[in-house]
Amino acid sequence: MVSAACEFLAGQGFDLCAVVSSASYQAGEAVRSAWESFRAFANDWRQTLDPVIWAVASILALVPGTVALVKWRYYRRSQLQPRIEDFLKEEEERLSDAKERTVRMTARGALGASIGWRSPNRPIKYPIFAEPRLVRAMRQLGWIGGLRLGKLDQADRNISLALEKIALQKQRAEQYMAQHRRQELAALLLRGAIAASKASKIKNSADAVEENRKALSFFRNAREINPNDKQAIEYAAHQHRVLGELNEALEGYRSLQELAVGIDPEDAEVLARAWRYEGEILEAQHELTGVQQRLVDARQHLEHARDNIASSARDTLDHAAILEVLGRVLEKLGRSTLPARPYEQAEGIYTLLQEKREFRPEARAGLKRVRAALERIHGGTGPDDDGGGKAPADSVPDPTSRA
Repeated sequence: MVSAACEFLAGQGFDLCAVVSSASYQAGEAVRSAWESFRAFANDWRQTLDPVIWAVASILALVPGTVALVKWRYYRRSQLQPRIEDFLKEEEERLSDAKERTVRMTARGALGASIGWRSPNRPIKYPIFAEPRLVRAMRQLGWIGGLRLGKLDQADRNISLALEKIALQKQRAEQYMAQHRRQELAALLLRGAIAASKASKIKNSADAVEENRKALSFFRNAREINPNDKQAIEYAAHQHRVLGELNEALEGYRSLQELAVGIDPEDAEVLARAWRYEGEILEAQHELTGVQQRLVDARQHLEHARDNIASSARDTLDHAAILEVLGRVLEKLGRSTLPARPYEQAEGIYTLLQEKREFRPEARAGLKRVRAALERIHGGTGPDDDGGGKAPADSVPDPTSRA
């Protein structure tokens, strides 16, 4: 039918078959050209993508192995403690067995039957350990190989090496224990600081006392780990002072003075704080008891602190506080002209701290107090006329602060 249609159209001057054939050929060429272009494009990109695909595939192949390694490490770490305990138990059993064997192989024969008659001056040469038994026991314990029959030199060398390893292990164990103790001490100090900080924000006095007691217990526990740790001693003394336990606080600050004898700046700052707070406590004890000797002791102590403070601790907040408390003590002792000098020195340091933007709230409050004291002295009023001669309420330190 198609042939007939083509012949009919050809008779009319239109060659349909030629047109269809030409169109088919052109379509085929277009498809072939497109395919060749796609192949060329794919080959170009393949050279670029092949390394990337290979790298991604390699990484993906490593993932299961990495996961397995992580799990193995976790399992190994989780099982480390039981394995150590089992190892120590086995070693203890081995050592116990060795001790029992040593006791059993001790020569217990009668001396008379072994050595016969001897003169009183003849030394006893009968061995404490019989060598055959000792060799046999050492072989059973693994200290002598099978080819070293009757020889103890090998066992002696092996045991000597074992003792060297034990000494090294003991040294490492002591280092680990010391590190753990330091970490525990630091953690206790931090927990105590947190509890003290919470207590300062609690309005209910009973709850605040309970939290301060908790902080004190942490500081005490830290001091039990290291009785000479200066931070633990200082923080515990601060907490005693916050709780009104002035005698205990005074004892802590004096212990701190005995320890802070180094020449480094940190020890100098610690010593300055201890001097400052001891002076304030002696002043407070006079306020509570009315005993005049407390003021005399405070004056002697603070004058010693003023004259012996290290250069690295000068012009600090604690230095200014020492001078301010000394001025108050001299006022209360009735020294009308002497207090002005310490007050003026404290005023200069507080002003300097404000200019340096260091401890600005404390420096601003201290500056206000010493200027009021100087006006009071020059005006001729007594130290208690306006309450300015009393220890400020904000002088109680916060154990979380280094000031």
